[in-house]
Amino acid sequence: MAEPIPAPVATVVIPAYQMERWIEQAIRSVLSQPLVVEIIVVDDASTDRTVEIAEGLLAAAPHAMVSRNERPKGVSGTRNTGLGHASAPWVL
Repeated sequence: MAEPIPAPVATVVIPAYQMERWIEQAIRSVLSQPLVVEIIVVDDASTDRTVEIAEGLLAAAPHAMVSRNERPKGVSGTRNTGLGHASAPWVL
């Protein structure tokens, strides 16, 4: 029987706009942390490959999601969207 996946201790919200060049580094940095964290990437209506890259990297992560704004909200609105999806007791 497989062991249950531990609950995340923190949520990391990554607001993203046109981050095709940097999103992989940002996600891998969070994935390399020793703590169990939830990762929420919120794309602010990018037109590049940001969403595609994020979805590929997070496909196997147990506590991760990619959300996409239909229209740009700016960094504050995008961060707030991520906060709305957060489930861990701490948000970074």
